Amino acid sequence: MTSNIDFHLTDEAALRIADGLLDGSPQDAVLAGHAERCAACAALVESHRALAAALDQLDLPEVPYDFTAGVLGRIEAADRQRVRERWLAGAILGGVLVAALGALVAAGAGGLGSAIGQWAELLGDAAKAVRIGRDVLPTVFSALRWPIAAATTALAVPLFLLLSRMVPQPATRTI
Repeated sequence: MTSNIDFHLTDEAALRIADGLLDGSPQDAVLAGHAERCAACAALVESHRALAAALDQLDLPEVPYDFTAGVLGRIEAADRQRVRERWLAGAILGGVLVAALGALVAAGAGGLGSAIGQWAELLGDAAKAVRIGRDVLPTVFSALRWPIAAATTALAVPLFLLLSRMVPQPATRTI
């Protein structure tokens, strides 16, 4: 490698140097050499060392005797809630399937045929509307492009601002 290094240490690399975690690899030798020659990187390494020393001097609070049990209890409660939600979703899906099957049985063969015929007719009408719209709407939109854009912007911006104020902020979780 050349001695003219054109980079600076990342926080992770500076932390490894400060904690003495370099393993002697060529890459680590380059990092350590750079930290010795570069004032900014040497300051970063020293700031990590100072932070570690300050943290070592702090008194650690006593951990409550039931801390682990409390954390595990919350994890188990969350797991039970997820199981309940999955069971409820499955029950709702099963209920919808049973209701749909019951409706098909109640309608009978003739009722099913007429329902499918009505749906096919509706799809045909929708396809016809799409074909007409495909021919007419580009001309209308090109004629009204700027007024439509201005009107939608004038309506959307205040609406989005109002909605952003109504969205609840995420709650912070403490364990």
